[in-house]
Amino acid sequence: ATGGLGEMRLHLAFLVFTLLAGLAFYELARRFTRRPLAASLLLVATPVFLVSSHGIMTDLPALAFSLSATAAFVRAVDGRRTCWFVTSGLLLALASLTQYRGLMLGPLLFGYAWLQGRQRVRAAAAVAPAFLTVGLWSLWNAHETGVWHLRDASSWIPFAPVRMMHDGAAYLTLLGGATLFPLFLLF
Repeated sequence: ATGGLGEMRLHLAFLVFTLLAGLAFYELARRFTRRPLAASLLLVATPVFLVSSHGIMTDLPALAFSLSATAAFVRAVDGRRTCWFVTSGLLLALASLTQYRGLMLGPLLFGYAWLQGRQRVRAAAAVAPAFLTVGLWSLWNAHETGVWHLRDASSWIPFAPVRMMHDGAAYLTLLGGATLFPLFLLF
């Protein structure tokens, strides 16, 4: 896609995900807020987003696919259109293959449909491909390498209380910086 491994081209190519994340968030904000542009600008003004926006890590593609899957899913539940459920399922599968954390979005999306009291069967069918895709990927990976990637990918993470407290403090700091910093920009 970039004509080689030139660093500048890779960074520019990853800006597509920045744009996709911003547009998907705007679509979600349009549905749930009265000021979608302000909400979207707050997202793209956060330090985490600004730093990650041109990087070549999987964080922003996963965010872009997750937000796009969510926007398509909400549109599907609200409008009862099958094509949006299919689109959401494909985007959720991409988010889950980009980072396994994308799988956590599946139950949340299904919960949204459940709480809306609509389209529960289609909602389940929409989130199922992500789990199936990651499951098939894991089977293929185990067959090819002899390693269950999902299990081994988390084996290096120590779940000791000290580590969990350290990570919790880091996440709270990140959350505070990502939410409070844009508010200071407004004032």
